[in-house]
Amino acid sequence: MSTSASANTTSKLQALKHPRFASAFFFALAALGPIGSWVLLLFGAQPEKLQIIEAATQTARFLFSGENEHRLWFFGWSLLPVLLLLVAASHVAPSWRRLIGPRRIFYFSMAVAAFSLLFWLQVSFLAACGAYFAFRARGDA
Repeated sequence: MSTSASANTTSKLQALKHPRFASAFFFALAALGPIGSWVLLLFGAQPEKLQIIEAATQTARFLFSGENEHRLWFFGWSLLPVLLLLVAASHVAPSWRRLIGPRRIFYFSMAVAAFSLLFWLQVSFLAACGAYFAFRARGDA
């Protein structure tokens, strides 16, 4: 490997140490918890007479139906991984950073971290770590 190639690799690794990449990592890691729980909830147990997709569809229909008194909680729980992944993507997408701005991304990161407190403490801890790194990266263009 030539010195220019190793210098290029080193500069790429230095760029990954930037706080916005750490923030994106923590937000994406936080999204794995709700995604995994939805997979377990929808596909973990199924009646013998139903196909797996049919059982998952019936479970989802019940969770969001008027019969379920906790449907708003499940709506928020389904919205959480989407928000976490959007925040993670906003930290690494240069076009989003130019369009939205680092300070607004930081505010959105804080709001999503606070929203995650409603659902799962471990997820909110990872989201708070992501918000910390978003705070460190807020002055960057």
